[in-house]
Amino acid sequence: MATHDYVIDNQTAPNFRADLNNALAAIVTQNSNATAPSVTYANMIWYDTTNNQLKKRNETNTDPWIVLGTIDEGAGTFTSSGERALATQAQAELGTDNATVMTPLRVAQAIDALGGVTTAQVGSAYAGLATLDVGTYIPAWNTSATAVASGGTIAGSSLRYHSAASAGRNPFQTKTDSSATFPTTATTALTGTWQAMAHGGGRITTGGGRSVSYEWPAAIWLRIA
Repeated sequence: MATHDYVIDNQTAPNFRADLNNALAAIVTQNSNATAPSVTYANMIWYDTTNNQLKKRNETNTDPWIVLGTIDEGAGTFTSSGERALATQAQAELGTDNATVMTPLRVAQAIDALGGVTTAQVGSAYAGLATLDVGTYIPAWNTSATAVASGGTIAGSSLRYHSAASAGRNPFQTKTDSSATFPTTATTALTGTWQAMAHGGGRITTGGGRSVSYEWPAAIWLRIA
């Protein structure tokens, strides 16, 4: 640990060498000391050993020192000044901290702990929707070969909703099949009359030549009767 005023006075050769070595020692140790150097310069670096902080003098050489960061000597780490720490699992799951940074893992843990909707819950919510009342909105597939424009209507028997058995699927995922028949596995027909709130899709023929497939994009429907 060393500090120096960085002024080499006229002196005898042995004293000059000692004074120069002290100045070099201050340089290589970042002016490390428990207290600030008594003689300071603009943009000077000082390692504060009391607080384990790396500090810099401002460009006008006036107080206070600018804290660049903190060093954990035991862990061998440096934390920049103003850098936010990563949230712990406990902080993520509690959901009240507003000073730490969330990683994708912590976000997933927070969702699970704070009531995030699981695929099983989505499937359960869709169970029994075949008898939904008028005024209900639902994502469903138009199984007919005829597209329904936004605002158009269709019988519920031509629609299939995303049921509990298909909870692992995205409810807006396009269903694809190699035949012209809608793949009804894990879907349930609706009843009543429904209005397309977005383009209602219908069967789309894709591919060509020897390879032909059929797609049914999902849409939002409103039961009107």
